[in-house]
Amino acid sequence: MAALIDSRALVMGVVFGLAVLVGVPFVLADHHRFWIAAQDMVGLLKIGQTPRIPLPNGWWYHLTVSLWYGLGGPLLACGLVGMVIVGLRDWRKALLLFSFPIAYYAVAGSMRQLFVRYVLLVVPFLCLGAAVTVVAIADRLGHGRAWRSAMTGILALAVIGPSVARVVAFDRIAAQTDNRVVAAEWIGQHAVPGASVLVSGSPYGAPQFDSRFTVWSWDR
Repeated sequence: MAALIDSRALVMGVVFGLAVLVGVPFVLADHHRFWIAAQDMVGLLKIGQTPRIPLPNGWWYHLTVSLWYGLGGPLLACGLVGMVIVGLRDWRKALLLFSFPIAYYAVAGSMRQLFVRYVLLVVPFLCLGAAVTVVAIADRLGHGRAWRSAMTGILALAVIGPSVARVVAFDRIAAQTDNRVVAAEWIGQHAVPGASVLVSGSPYGAPQFDSRFTVWSWDR
């Protein structure tokens, strides 16, 4: 209770509220449309974009797909173990550090939208937990400051190794010309004047045509 009435918590809340109003002024200036848009977003998160297609359990999906492939198995495992280690050492510190990611993960997993980006906010806390695990293992294995430092570096490289490999692989793919651009260039070179091209599916995957083409929305 004392923490709730602490003047520092009040100051932090007021400053946060002012920052929101400065960054997103239409929350008050156009609150009616903001409320409608917020309700639409809530409905989308509850129903999902494909309500007729059964989705996996969100908490399990983000653990075994989003975080597993995003962080890599070693980093994810060490992050979870580190959270437990902090909790066993000092539950107050663990509550301060990890109450937010746990609460956020509980909400993110309950949604009907399973985009991997929705667990990005959990990643820094898992990295902190992984650091705790690495240092704890190095302290157990190492004897002497130099040896512990060497073991810490070796273990850290081993833990982040799969993550580094995935980052390099992603950068190599992202550096290539986007398929949407390739498709648009091919159509621009092969479509005869006056031809019509029907583009179906999600607009996110549509070719990016230039000004030579007139875009018409499909009218059933």
